[in-house]
Amino acid sequence: MAAGLDGHVVHQLCQRVDEPDIWLILSEWETLEASQEWERSQEHRELTMPLRECWDEAQRTSYAVRLETKRPRPAAGADSAV
Repeated sequence: MAAGLDGHVVHQLCQRVDEPDIWLILSEWETLEASQEWERSQEHRELTMPLRECWDEAQRTSYAVRLETKRPRPAAGADSAV
């Protein structure tokens, strides 16, 4: 997939729990430009072509992260048992 491409962070393929025919591909990129470059690439077209016949509807939407929360990592050397 896009692993190893400049600006690629992560891809997630998600299936809706209550409607398993609905899927979501979530992609995280360092920049909007890197994402758009991937979308325009021949590799992307070749990779997604077989999937297109399965799509009833497809949308591409871009979002900017405004807030992110993460569980704090334990300090180095700290006992992780609680």
